[in-house]
Amino acid sequence: MAYSVFIKRKAVYFRHKGYSIIEIERLTSVSKSTLSGWLRDIKISKQGKSRLNQRIIRGRERGIHQINAQYKKKLKYLRDEAYNRVKGVTPGRGYELIYTGLLFWCEGEKITTGVRFANSDPRMIVFFLKMFRQAFQLDEKKFRVLLHLHQYHNDSDELLFWQKITNIPKEQFLKIYRKDNSGKSKKYGYHGCVSLRYHDAQIAKILLFAINSLTEGA
Repeated sequence: MAYSVFIKRKAVYFRHKGYSIIEIERLTSVSKSTLSGWLRDIKISKQGKSRLNQRIIRGRERGIHQINAQYKKKLKYLRDEAYNRVKGVTPGRGYELIYTGLLFWCEGEKITTGVRFANSDPRMIVFFLKMFRQAFQLDEKKFRVLLHLHQYHNDSDELLFWQKITNIPKEQFLKIYRKDNSGKSKKYGYHGCVSLRYHDAQIAKILLFAINSLTEGA
């Protein structure tokens, strides 16, 4: 197809001003393949290069925004799916023991003299204690707590933090265990690791038997 000189000059003008091939195609109705041949050797002005670079940056930002939006949408779908499935389960008698047993199986120390459970996630500690306390009639005075902290932690602040999380009195916290750390790398929002101890051999054995029962035939 033959194009007028005016159309070609118009394309050259826009290219010199830093318009992209796609933009010029839209403005002139000339195909990209034809424009590429016309404009291959056209020198883009300094202002044009600046415009073209800004357009590229904006394009990347839009692309990142779209990817993030799609990711958030997918994440919301998966979250809603998980929440709906969990909410659809009606807890039966003994579910507290099952939850306690599974958590103990994953993060507990398998000894028969007592129950030990360690984790650094406050939510995990709260959930374990909730299930543990509901599954058994516990003597709260038997609890002991051992904190594993780095040199950069403030002992008083972390002790107060974990007291609130566990609802266990300060008097039942053991001497803090100090973990090696250079102090150069600090984890934001990290409150150390907590090891819960409950001295009752009978309950420890019940939990171990519960795990065996859950895993039979697996």
